[in-house]
Amino acid sequence: MDITAPKSLASRREQAVRDKQICSIGRLNDEYRLKPGPKTMPAYFYKNPHGNGHIAAFRVAECIPIRSRIKRQDTVKQIQGRKICALKSKMRSMAALTSQQAGQWLDENPLFVGIKTTGLLEDSQVIELVICDFKGFVLYESRFKPSIDIDQGAYGNIGIADDELAAESIWVKQVDRISTI
Repeated sequence: MDITAPKSLASRREQAVRDKQICSIGRLNDEYRLKPGPKTMPAYFYKNPHGNGHIAAFRVAECIPIRSRIKRQDTVKQIQGRKICALKSKMRSMAALTSQQAGQWLDENPLFVGIKTTGLLEDSQVIELVICDFKGFVLYESRFKPSIDIDQGAYGNIGIADDELAAESIWVKQVDRISTI
């Protein structure tokens, strides 16, 4: 395997002309920094492997160099335009859309409910209920005496034991008060 220094752009162009190479526009741009001249006709067309249509191929010898661009200082309007595009992109992002949805929900003055139960089963019962408005003001807070025992796994998560709820009222007595909130 021969490892040599990369050839200069000019020497690669000369080699391609000597070899009578024919390339697509993409390869002309990428490898040789060339483009077809104004009246240059394609040497042939080949089928596009990614869909319908055909791709034009040109002789390297008939192509002209791409002008090198001189980077100029951005104008104030270009800088402003770039900032506006960036802001619009952020506004269309998933985070912005999620934030917008959350803002709409908060405009509706929602209530937030916190519940602790005796477990995760279907017959589990509510043992603590807290209702807050969107500003964090507690509208209702109470514990309830369940008619079943608290699961051991639930006790590990909520930290409330059966004996702590012995003096509390049952859920049914508080339903009317809760429904008025």
